[in-house]
Amino acid sequence: MEYRRLKGTTLDVSRVCLGTMTFGDQMNEMAGIDAVHAALDLGVNFLDTANVYTKGESEKIVGKAIKGKRSEVVLASKVGFPTSDQPKDRGLGKKHILKAVDETLQRLQTDYLDFYYMHAPDVDTSLEETIEAMKYVVESGKACHIGVSNFPAWKMVDLYHLSGKKLPQVTQNVYNLLTRGIEEELIPSIQNRNTGLVVYNPLAGGLLTGKHSMEKPLDNTRFSDLGGYYARYWNEENFQAIESLKKIGEEMGIPLVELSLRWCLSNEEVYSIILGISSLRHLESNIQACNQGSLPEDVLSKCDEIWNSLKGNRFSYHR
Repeated sequence: MEYRRLKGTTLDVSRVCLGTMTFGDQMNEMAGIDAVHAALDLGVNFLDTANVYTKGESEKIVGKAIKGKRSEVVLASKVGFPTSDQPKDRGLGKKHILKAVDETLQRLQTDYLDFYYMHAPDVDTSLEETIEAMKYVVESGKACHIGVSNFPAWKMVDLYHLSGKKLPQVTQNVYNLLTRGIEEELIPSIQNRNTGLVVYNPLAGGLLTGKHSMEKPLDNTRFSDLGGYYARYWNEENFQAIESLKKIGEEMGIPLVELSLRWCLSNEEVYSIILGISSLRHLESNIQACNQGSLPEDVLSKCDEIWNSLKGNRFSYHR
């Protein structure tokens, strides 16, 4: 496993970060705990969760998994998305953040987070109020670093200036062979700042495994409920692109999954990619794929050609 010092911090993070959104849903408690332990054994030291994932169950499972292992882990969680039907249980207002971080720490059975993300922009709360709350979270020792997720570049620039050029210290956005919007403005906006980049959905929710067909999603996948992931990725253009990407992989003698993961890691601005998990077998094979290193330049150019051929509405990198 390769590790990189996340820009603007003293933390060395594994190039693979274990995503835990499926814990408490597709993966029960024991499976989730086993997944965390397996990931640690494979060299992963970076874990990502959120208070909204499975209504807090994901954080609880992660907390049980890292009990006695906290010093081995770089731990990240998030706040902002609704966790109940109550108006007070959402957003980036100071009162909610201070309540939410304590609840997150309790579920995770720890007294601090390495990274605490604003999960998405909150149009109903001023950035000044959010900055004040996050500053208190850090000063009280409950988080070491503050990040953002799903923020547009312009909002991050506002945050940067309002915080005295201190925030955000990390940004988390969607990035894969079918969704490359961050290349246009977000990456250029952080290149000369102390903001590291972590990306999620490197396999487009599983579409870049190549196992799906346009006619109908496979059962028990992120697409089977015809919800958000279906709306995000399920279209004819993407399936056509996948066939072309498969051919590139075949020419290299590697599967589409490996091509997709190594493509993400070939971007030097990407410090770590978040890998979700549905089985231990997939976790091990995906990490092995990531360990194969960057793709050759000629292969990257072929992937660029496919991206440039895609038209229509691409899923946005921000919310």
